[in-house]
Amino acid sequence: INRDGGIETSDGLGRIRVQIVLLMGADVAATMGDPKLWPTPDVDAILGHYGAFVIERPMQTHIDQALESLHKYDDKIWVVEAFENDVSSTKIRAQLKNGERVLDLAQPVYEYIKKNDLYYEDTGHAKTNGVQ
Repeated sequence: INRDGGIETSDGLGRIRVQIVLLMGADVAATMGDPKLWPTPDVDAILGHYGAFVIERPMQTHIDQALESLHKYDDKIWVVEAFENDVSSTKIRAQLKNGERVLDLAQPVYEYIKKNDLYYEDTGHAKTNGVQ
């Protein structure tokens, strides 16, 4: 992302306009109304400025309850219907921490995580422990 707006194309010759939004599960959205967990200025900045896609998690959190305290941002929140997917950042962290191969991720995504040293304990993420 550059200061002129957008991101550079892969050939470096142009820019594509982008909109950055938060992607989260309804379980996380449900916590955003608690100022002890999410200071109000942070929620205002994240949802008010950027917005969010909220993925339904029907087995964990009812979407209406999850968004109950966030009506102020209705025009900046887009709900994504639940789909069969067992991938979660918590599960990925645990698998990487335990030295397991994360089979729920597409290979390019897994390679990107490894290449960029994502999910490290130092930053609050799980360490990859040499997983190939």
